[in-house]
Amino acid sequence: PPAPPAPGAAAEAAKVAEDAARDAKVEVRDGQTSAKVTASAGDHKIEIQGDSDADEAHINLPGIHIDAQGDSANVQVGPIHINANDETATIRMRKDVRLRGEALARERRGVRATFIYVNHDKAGAYSFVGYEASGRRTGPIVVALVKAKGEKDKGGNDMYDDVKRLVRKNGGA
Repeated sequence: PPAPPAPGAAAEAAKVAEDAARDAKVEVRDGQTSAKVTASAGDHKIEIQGDSDADEAHINLPGIHIDAQGDSANVQVGPIHINANDETATIRMRKDVRLRGEALARERRGVRATFIYVNHDKAGAYSFVGYEASGRRTGPIVVALVKAKGEKDKGGNDMYDDVKRLVRKNGGA
């Protein structure tokens, strides 16, 4: 059997629910509904906004930012940036890394970067283009380019994972 609830737990839960309802701000103007929720805990702030008729949403969390308007969205999760719409998507990532053999070093002397562009719209054009780069910040840097035409050539994750592994092994980061 589950343990009995702590004394005052129900009152604390009710207080938290009231605070959340007070912080959530929902407005209805001329049949349009928009909502904004903001919560803070110390130095961290969470903010979510949405508008039903404008078809947009904005979410700001620590380390995650999403701006969506209609059929397009910009997403940032840590060092990864994604810009997407119905037809195309672009993914970018760059970060400083430790070099192979220097796992315990304080200084990150290597760099790793990724770029991926996917296009579902144009027939005959490349549907997938990308690069993976890795190496010392001072050079040399190993770069691999990946291009694919048509749906069956995308190769998707298998091909790109192999390219990443190859670049990281040869680039040393």
